[in-house]
Amino acid sequence: MKRSSIGKAIASIAMIGIALTACGGNTGEDTAAVTEETTAATETAGETTEVLSVVAAYSSAIEEPWDGVIHEALQEMADAGEITYKYIDKIGYASGAFERALRQIAEEDKPAIIMGDSFGNEESARKVALDYPNIAFVMGSGGGPAEPNFSVFDNWIHEPAYVSGILAGSLTKSNVIGIVGGIPVPEVNRIVNAFIAGAQSVNPKVTAKINFINSWFDPAAAKEAADAANKTKGEFLANMSHEIRTPMNAILGLTELALRQPMTPKLGDYLGKVQLAAKNLLGIINDILDLSKVESGKMELEITDFNLDDVLDNL
Repeated sequence: MKRSSIGKAIASIAMIGIALTACGGNTGEDTAAVTEETTAATETAGETTEVLSVVAAYSSAIEEPWDGVIHEALQEMADAGEITYKYIDKIGYASGAFERALRQIAEEDKPAIIMGDSFGNEESARKVALDYPNIAFVMGSGGGPAEPNFSVFDNWIHEPAYVSGILAGSLTKSNVIGIVGGIPVPEVNRIVNAFIAGAQSVNPKVTAKINFINSWFDPAAAKEAADAANKTKGEFLANMSHEIRTPMNAILGLTELALRQPMTPKLGDYLGKVQLAAKNLLGIINDILDLSKVESGKMELEITDFNLDDVLDNL
């Protein structure tokens, strides 16, 4: 979506918020008077046009893509003279932080609209909105709107998450998929569950390793969580491979001893095939133990001579 299209979408959302405010019950205050206080007037072609004042409250930094798109859209509208705009970001999720920020905006700026993301701060946002019924609150939220002045929007991407899961389930070699999430709120859980469901729809053996970093924007923590999940997977494979390799070596040793004993040609052929199959399986186990080479892109193909008749005889 182009930035101009995003701006129009945000503008439409804001208008819904204003409509909700206008439809609210009797608050004991003159709505028209409040609106007059919270809008700026510009003179264009001899006419007075009211410009809405918008203040945004972002829990994370605006560099975070979700909040960043909203910020860019609002800034574009401000540059076009359609609104006045200011924002606070990096509010975080400490107890009471988001509520204090919203109250400060409502008391000091008295805007027509307060926008932002209430994911992880849902209760605080709705509580403040009730105390300021003449300000339209337009919040990213997993919940529904609330009269008289709380409107919501969200990015419903569980369907593409399901499709992504289908790809992951089809491509995985270990049947283990890793997921790094921000905060385990309903919106995120919906996407995570859709991703897992998609993977298991094509590969029922898939299991998921999930880590939450308790932030919407913390690249370092996200990388650390992904590395930890990857390490766990590697340790699991290594341990299982060792557990399998031990009895496999016993099978190879006993087969070798059996082949040294007098036997019929048919029995010798059977034991020879057992020995070859065991060696092949042991080679696969050793490859799993060397999984780090695959993940780092350093796996090297081995070029070796072989007897085609022997391969065909043992199929």
